[in-house]
Amino acid sequence: MKKYIINFNWLFLEKIIKIFGGLFIGIWVARYLGPHDFGVLSYALAFIAFFSWASHLGLNQIVVRELTKYPEKRDNILGSAFFMKLVGAIVSVMLISVTISFIKPEDELIRLVVFIVSLCYIFQVFDVLEFYYQAKVQSKYTSIAKNIAFLISSILQVYFILSEKSIIYFAIVNVVNMFFSGVFLVYLYKKLGFNIKSWRYDNAMAKELIKYSWPLMISSFLINIHLKIDQLMIEHYLGMENVGLYSVAVKLAESWYFVPLIIVSTLMPYFVKLRENNNKLYHYRLVQLYFGMFWLGVSVALLTQLIGEDAIVLLFGEEYRNSFAALALNIWAGIFVAQSAAKGIWDISENLQLYRIVSNSVAIVINVLGNIIMIPLYGIMGAAIATLITRVFNNWITPMFIKAYRQNTIESIKAINPLYVYSQRRKVNDQ
Repeated sequence: MKKYIINFNWLFLEKIIKIFGGLFIGIWVARYLGPHDFGVLSYALAFIAFFSWASHLGLNQIVVRELTKYPEKRDNILGSAFFMKLVGAIVSVMLISVTISFIKPEDELIRLVVFIVSLCYIFQVFDVLEFYYQAKVQSKYTSIAKNIAFLISSILQVYFILSEKSIIYFAIVNVVNMFFSGVFLVYLYKKLGFNIKSWRYDNAMAKELIKYSWPLMISSFLINIHLKIDQLMIEHYLGMENVGLYSVAVKLAESWYFVPLIIVSTLMPYFVKLRENNNKLYHYRLVQLYFGMFWLGVSVALLTQLIGEDAIVLLFGEEYRNSFAALALNIWAGIFVAQSAAKGIWDISENLQLYRIVSNSVAIVINVLGNIIMIPLYGIMGAAIATLITRVFNNWITPMFIKAYRQNTIESIKAINPLYVYSQRRKVNDQ
C-alpha cells in the first residue's frame, strides 16, 4: 500500500496547489472581469465541454487498465491512444468552431473566446503520458509537470490583470497551461529513459481500445450535457451576468472534486489486480470506498452551509453574494459525484461501461426538463435544484432499473451505514 499512499500524496499536493493557487487567481480574475465577462469565459469553457468526447474518446481509464494488465505493450498502447486522441482533438476544434458560428452568429467576442479555449484539446493529447504514470502508480511526474505549467499560467494571469488586458488574454491562458503541461510531461518521460519516438500506432490495438472505450466516450458526452447545459440555459433565460454568478457557485461546489478523483485514479490499478486475485476482498474494498466517499461528501456539504455565503462575499465581493443560493444546493450534489467516481472503478473492472449510456441518457432528460421548469421560476437556484435531482436519479434511482447495476447500487446505498461496512469486514475475516 505504500506506493499507493505516496502516489495519492503527490496527486493531492498537485491539486492542493492548484486549488489554493487557482482559487486565489480565479477570485482575482472574477473580480477583475466582473460577472458579465467572467460569464463569457465560463460560457466558453462550458460550451467546449460538450465536444470533449471527440478529444478524450473515453480512453482514460481503459488505457490505464490495459497498461496495468499488459505493460510490455506500452509503446503500442500509448502510440495508438496518442494518434486517436490527436485526430479526435482536431475534429473537436472543427466541430466547436462550426457550431458556435451557427449558434452565436452575431456575437464575435463569444465566437473568438470559444475558438481560443477549444485549442486546449490539441495540446491535451499528451495526457496519454498521465495514463502511463497512473498505471505505474507514479503520478508524481504528472504532478510536477502540471504544477510547473500551472505556475507559468498563473504568472501570466497576474500580469494580464496588472496590465488591464481584455478577456481574450485570459482565454489564451487556458491554452498556454495545456501547452506547457504537455511539454513537461514529455520532458519527464524522456528523463525516465523513454522516448515518444518509440510509440507506434497499431491498428489492431486501436480497435481493441475503442471497443471498450466507445461506451465511455458516449457517456462522457452525455455527462457533459447534463453537467454544463445549465450554464447555457441560464444564458438563454437570464443573461450572461447570471452565468457569471452561477459559475462562481459551481466553481466552489466542485473545488473539492479532485479528492475522489485522485483516490479513484490512484486505486484503479489496485482494484484491477485485486479483482483477479481475491473477489471477496475486492467487493469489501468497494463497499469501504462507497462509505468513505459518501461521508466525505456530507462533511464538505455541511461545512459549506455554515461558511459558504460569508466566504463568497469575502473572496469574490458583494456583487457575487447571490451565488450562495446556487452553491447551497450544488454542494450536496457532490455526495453523488464522489460515489459515482468510486462506482466507475467497478464499471471498468467489470466491463459494464456500456450501461452508463442508459443512465446518463436518463440524466440528460431529467436535467434539461428540470432546467426548463426551474430556471424561469427560481433563477440560478433553479438550475442547482435540477442538478441535485439529476445526481440523485443518476447515482441511485436509474441504476436500480438496470439489472447489471442493481446489486452494486444497493451495496453503495447500504454502505452509508457503518454497521453494514463492519458486517462485510467480518465476512472477509471469516474467509
